[in-house]
Amino acid sequence: MKIKTSYNGWSPEVRSVRGTEFYNMLRRGEIEQKGKCGMCGVPAKFAPLQFHAEEYGPTWEDYFFHTYEVCCHCHGMIHVRYKHKDAWWIYLKAIAEQGPQQIFTNIGTFFTQVKRTGVTPIVGTHGNKPPAPFVSGNSDIDNIPPKPYYGTYKVPTLHDEDGVVIPDWDCLTADQKLEFKKDTPL
Repeated sequence: MKIKTSYNGWSPEVRSVRGTEFYNMLRRGEIEQKGKCGMCGVPAKFAPLQFHAEEYGPTWEDYFFHTYEVCCHCHGMIHVRYKHKDAWWIYLKAIAEQGPQQIFTNIGTFFTQVKRTGVTPIVGTHGNKPPAPFVSGNSDIDNIPPKPYYGTYKVPTLHDEDGVVIPDWDCLTADQKLEFKKDTPL
């Protein structure tokens, strides 16, 4: 998985390495899937689910803690939430009151619709579902930050065999590799 853009302070290198390993672990059955969107609650049998990583570290544990199973509509809304705050809050209210909204088969379909009609969420329930877990306080993703991150790339870390926190060399950018020595504690 080769990612070309940074996100939330994490370089494309970090996102590529950690994302590839995450999906390899998923394919090997090492990661439990919940089978429903952690935001609106739509079951996987009604909508394809994806994973959204809000944080890529600094440790692998942090990465796993901040990776959420979500439907394509919720995933798309997460990615536009800072640029289109009003639409984000309308969407959260809609899923809180009505449950899952329009089903998208992939996130690309979501963004195609956004380009065509704008970000105004398409409100309409998918069946008669209870309020979504996100807004009722039972969500997997209650800790999505309210503001975007602006700053230098964050440094991914891991623990060496002695439990010492060191830079994750495979994920560092070229500039970060110049800044740190391999296997040097932070």
